[in-house]
Amino acid sequence: MLPTIKSRLIAAFGAIVALLALTTLVADRQITATTRTTEELVGPYWSTADHLMEASIRIREHSRTVLNPGFELDRKAFERTYEDELQELAAGFGETALPPATVAEIRAGLERLRTTYRVPLETATLPGERMEVADA
Repeated sequence: MLPTIKSRLIAAFGAIVALLALTTLVADRQITATTRTTEELVGPYWSTADHLMEASIRIREHSRTVLNPGFELDRKAFERTYEDELQELAAGFGETALPPATVAEIRAGLERLRTTYRVPLETATLPGERMEVADA
């Protein structure tokens, strides 16, 4: 007995469903393997990138404050907070995936930054103070 059109359509549909199921299974295994490999490669460096970004943001915020201190800035309190944050950043780089030589270089740069920021903070004058100096 020859297969009917109906049985041929059912067989073709079944073959397509089986092929799609097999393709989906293979794709899922490949995606899982790629995800695992990516996690192994990126895992240790994710915290490093996060710490570098955080350090960049903090330094940028402090730079703006140092360059434009404003009337309400308590300079001594800002300096203490700033030094504490720089020490925290320097300590945090020890826990990253960076090589020790790079960590030492970053810590030296943070120390230079700390000493460099002292001068503008100590010598900064507000507009009213500048007028008094000019009038004298």
